[in-house]
Amino acid sequence: MRLSITFSAFLLALSQLVKGDSEQFGLISIRSGSALQYSFVYFDSDDGKFYVSASSNTTESESLVEAVITDKGRLQLEDGSYVYVDEDNVLRDTDKKKSADKGFSIIDGHLAYECEENFYVVPEGGKYVLSVGEVPSNSTAIGIVLRTADTTGSKVPDFAGSSDCSSCASGHEFPNPPSCNSTISGNYTEPEGEEEGEGEGEGEGEEGCDYEDDDKSKEEENSAAIIQKGSVFGVSIAAAAIAMLAFF
Repeated sequence: MRLSITFSAFLLALSQLVKGDSEQFGLISIRSGSALQYSFVYFDSDDGKFYVSASSNTTESESLVEAVITDKGRLQLEDGSYVYVDEDNVLRDTDKKKSADKGFSIIDGHLAYECEENFYVVPEGGKYVLSVGEVPSNSTAIGIVLRTADTTGSKVPDFAGSSDCSSCASGHEFPNPPSCNSTISGNYTEPEGEEEGEGEGEGEGEEGCDYEDDDKSKEEENSAAIIQKGSVFGVSIAAAAIAMLAFF
């Protein structure tokens, strides 16, 4: 394992020690039965947008998303920049902390905004632009869920930050799957005695609320690719502390 980390990554890890941010994570798209299932989320520095792509190939301007949610509910990238939602509900990058949207959280291993897990993508030039909210009517948009995953593909712990949603907050129990997006799969009812992800959706949805696909090998494959691309979000807090001591 490489012990050398970028200075920005070191500062991000250090900030987690001080502020109590979420664990660092990557984002994996969940949409059963589609090419978007277990696809990566990328950031493109050329236009400041975020994309979902089934391809593991990136250009010079593209990088895999590595982020934390701060104690104030902001989504902060590995390079220290933040995320805001523009007037068209498109997620974008900003260097200005005050411009960043608050209200991000992690609910049951999924990225949420204002306590809702509603995200969607719009096809654009062979890629899919990432947006937040319910799928617009009469559009080519596709509803997805975003898994917050560590380098093994496992979900990171729930985290609420300053989000005002006690039922979604870290450390609270989830009697029902929170905010199962009806635009993805219709109304969801979890059968008694079954674990989350084992039930089937009800209503007019396409596939049922199948967040947890059984194909774990693909997920592990994606996580391995993240590591191979030089991901640093697997560096432990202990390593960050050691690096801090060495730095000073």
